[in-house]
Amino acid sequence: MIVYSYTNNKLTPAKGLFNEQWPLYFSEELAMYHYKESGEDTLIFYSTKFKAYMPVRFVKVKLLKFGQVLHAPMREKKLLTKEEELEFLNYFVNFCTENKIFHHLIQSHPSGFTQTYPDHSSHCEFGSYIIDLSRLDNESLLNSFDIKYKKAVIHSIKNGAIVKFGIDHISEFYALHQNSLKKTNIYCDSYSSIHSLVSHLGPDKCEIGVVYDGDEAIGAILIQFTKHIAYVTHAGMGGDSKLHGAMKYLHFEMMKHLRDKNVKYYDFVGVRINNKTESLNGIFKFKKGFGGELKPGYLWKIDLNKSIMKIYNKVNSFRFKNLPHMKDIIDQENLITR
Repeated sequence: MIVYSYTNNKLTPAKGLFNEQWPLYFSEELAMYHYKESGEDTLIFYSTKFKAYMPVRFVKVKLLKFGQVLHAPMREKKLLTKEEELEFLNYFVNFCTENKIFHHLIQSHPSGFTQTYPDHSSHCEFGSYIIDLSRLDNESLLNSFDIKYKKAVIHSIKNGAIVKFGIDHISEFYALHQNSLKKTNIYCDSYSSIHSLVSHLGPDKCEIGVVYDGDEAIGAILIQFTKHIAYVTHAGMGGDSKLHGAMKYLHFEMMKHLRDKNVKYYDFVGVRINNKTESLNGIFKFKKGFGGELKPGYLWKIDLNKSIMKIYNKVNSFRFKNLPHMKDIIDQENLITR
């Protein structure tokens, strides 16, 4: 394998390898944001056999080295077959183990779920609802929505909802985003971190949409995108409004807006499959209602240095024994190792 990097001059330079037709996780802009914000490198592993690339975040915590798969391996801007992907992942794990690149590969990123998982990894089912914008005009896009969603969009239009786009709406977005996360006790990135992300990506790879009831901002989303695919990564709601379909209307307008920028896919970034938890099932149903295709797969993780990670895991199990929210999705799903 060849290892590329945008930031590590000891590795093969990645600059110029990827254009707008690749997903954002291969891009220099996002890699530089992570590097400048937290010192994390983005390594891109290339298989000469499959002529395929896979981006992996590199995180160093004291003497420990962690990796996180950011996107499934791709060849010529397309996914590998399931059989090819399994061979790629197994070779990648062996390569990283033999070359002592990582001690542990943490749970893959929600956008980094794969069709399969490497041997001996811990894993759980995961997927995402993805809409092919390129084949839908305005009417067919709305008609692809669940009937209740379609009625909610029409209700918002009839009752005067207004949508505005632009990264200059970051303050309104952040206020709504922060308000939503506070209500659910979920960690919220600082304003400076979000501002840095938006600044690094710029208007060619980031978009903010805000929906208003009159002059009041009541919903907002932040999208990261390339021509290949748009990711719904941040959202927020707030205010007192009778526009019950405002967020659905905002997504509808954002889909049209990005389609007109020649973005092909719209990705709602992750759902748990066959989960019985009411709140998580609600998220599944919400994303399903927009009419996208469910792309199923797996999140996975694996120890590459078992002796070191055995000690690390024992320390963490003691530190976080009373903090179940520290468990990742794989642990929460309580699935067995392959």
